[in-house]
Amino acid sequence: MRKLVPLVLINLFFVFNGLNGFIDAVSVHEVIRLFFDIALISLVLFLLSWVLLRKLNKTIIYATILTFFALFSRLLFVTLKDNVFSNIKPSLFLLSLLIILIIVFIRLRSSNELGIEKFRQFLSLTFFALLAFEILMNFTSTKKEPFTLKQDVVLNTWNKNLPKPNIYVLLFDEYQGNYGLDKLGYKNEELIHFLDSLGFTIAEQPRSAYRTTIYAVPSLFRMDTLSLNAENAELTTRSAIKANLLLQHQNTFINYLEKNNYDIQNYSLFSIGKSKPFVKIPIGTTWLELQQLKMLPWWAKNDLFHAIPSNKFQKLAGTLNANTVLYNEKGIAFAHKNIEAKRDKPKFVFSHILLPHPPVMLDSTGKERSMKDAMYENNLSTPSFIPAYLAQIKYVNIQIKNIITEALAKDPGCAIVLVSDHGCRSCFKETPEVFNIQWAIKIPGGKTTVPQHQFHLVNTFRILLNEIAGQNLPMIQTVSKY
Repeated sequence: MRKLVPLVLINLFFVFNGLNGFIDAVSVHEVIRLFFDIALISLVLFLLSWVLLRKLNKTIIYATILTFFALFSRLLFVTLKDNVFSNIKPSLFLLSLLIILIIVFIRLRSSNELGIEKFRQFLSLTFFALLAFEILMNFTSTKKEPFTLKQDVVLNTWNKNLPKPNIYVLLFDEYQGNYGLDKLGYKNEELIHFLDSLGFTIAEQPRSAYRTTIYAVPSLFRMDTLSLNAENAELTTRSAIKANLLLQHQNTFINYLEKNNYDIQNYSLFSIGKSKPFVKIPIGTTWLELQQLKMLPWWAKNDLFHAIPSNKFQKLAGTLNANTVLYNEKGIAFAHKNIEAKRDKPKFVFSHILLPHPPVMLDSTGKERSMKDAMYENNLSTPSFIPAYLAQIKYVNIQIKNIITEALAKDPGCAIVLVSDHGCRSCFKETPEVFNIQWAIKIPGGKTTVPQHQFHLVNTFRILLNEIAGQNLPMIQTVSKY
């Protein structure tokens, strides 16, 4: 067992390195799951090394080196790209890595046992020192909070004279607002007329306070802006995870609905109160996902395999793009499935659809495009991107109309919210139009009387609860920051 020390230490080092700066944003379950993942990787690489070398000391050293690169390959690539070789491609990096591993293998086969034992001891001391450093940093480093929470919005008891309708919230990710669409030459009049004819209140120039989902959605559910603790605050891994935790533990809107006996149905990337994600796509919103995305298997699935031209292969490999297409199909089906007339307890249904979010993988009819071409089209901002994005909106609008039509037919007394979290970042980059969103609401009994200039994403559930629960919440003005 003593000989296995370097392999064990590299596993411990990876975990504690990941915990550094996140000790207050991680659960025991996540740590256990990460240990299981890396132990499985180490076991597979140990068995492979044994098949190749058949000597225990040599096997342990080679397995340790293989494990190191399997766990830290993406971090090494990003470090090289950011600081040394800005134009390096993943393919060249991985080829160089393979050559290094072949050279190490050849040297190990020809090395004597005395040299191998000394090198094993050197690896043990090195990883022990690194592990000790990470443990020390975990207990001594200060953690700057990415934002300061305001006090929770105070909500009164639900007005006993008002019924509790089913609430259907449709959030279409990165759906540009109509003001921005006009600038792109797209008139969204068909959807506007459809919503207006059904009694929706439609905002003319609504906006989100944030250009990222991970801030916009917590702000929506907390019914308030997040006080960022830095001017022009950047989205960091820590702020993403901390914002995600708000949706679970400090979710003002959901907590209020649960107190009023609402059944919460959640289809999104997030845990909403006690409701876990219906389908999980690893994008780095939890500590476990962040650590997994450092490792070669997840890096391959979420990035490297997107260069493969076959959509069938991407689906077989479970790439991020392929899983996103499947996620959206299931999300639309989820929205339809959860439409029903009033039951013993009212229902809140949150459907977060990653459409028309780039890369644009569907055409105007919902037919799949090449996932590889869609990725390069988005990453390189090719001339075909904006026409493809606008074409996909036609398909999105068909789905919106189908869901809303069914909801009002089966559950005419329901409340419906249609929003997006931010505009098209690939279209408008850092310009004000990126904060322009879709926003429309259907209130049982008529339109809301809130002035147009107060239709912001952060006010959405304030407006809803004022109308259906007899609240008297003030509207807040937002300044779009990030």
